[in-house]
Amino acid sequence: MGTFWYIFNIHFKIENIRQHVSHLEQRKSMTPIRILVAEPDPSSARALHQTLEQAGMQVMQVKDTRAVHMALLNNEIDLVLLASQLRDDNGVSMCRRLRSEGKLHPIILLSKRNEDRDPIAGIEQGADDYLYLPFHPGELLARIHAVLRRSRKVWNPPPPRQEIRFGNITVDLERIRVTRGD
Repeated sequence: MGTFWYIFNIHFKIENIRQHVSHLEQRKSMTPIRILVAEPDPSSARALHQTLEQAGMQVMQVKDTRAVHMALLNNEIDLVLLASQLRDDNGVSMCRRLRSEGKLHPIILLSKRNEDRDPIAGIEQGADDYLYLPFHPGELLARIHAVLRRSRKVWNPPPPRQEIRFGNITVDLERIRVTRGD
């Protein structure tokens, strides 16, 4: 029985590594994540665009609510990065309008710390996450992946294999049996 658990433990370690490698390979071959950046400030928009493109994402930039609507209507968008203040409205009311129109795109609201915006109000109005500027690019990317993972827009792990072989040892996960071929 000790051999079974030893092999079973090895199997899970190897399977975790395989799934991680498989995930990385799938991400390379998948279509890039398409992000709509609604940010009126040119320097912030440029920094966001550069960060997202370096991460392999496709980026579309807009500056006002009308452009947000047109972009969502005419393009396949996976996620919206929405500034708390657009040229013609604020991000929270834009988020509320998008949700009332039935738009289900994941939304991350971006706000400068010195703005009088409430993250709770943003999330209550339909945002999936809220991030204060300035932030570390890695935090933005991690939040994008987390929001997309929750919305099932990104990788789903492959189903577990039913049989694993280690040289002459076979682990049958369906029957919970380990056999050794001679």
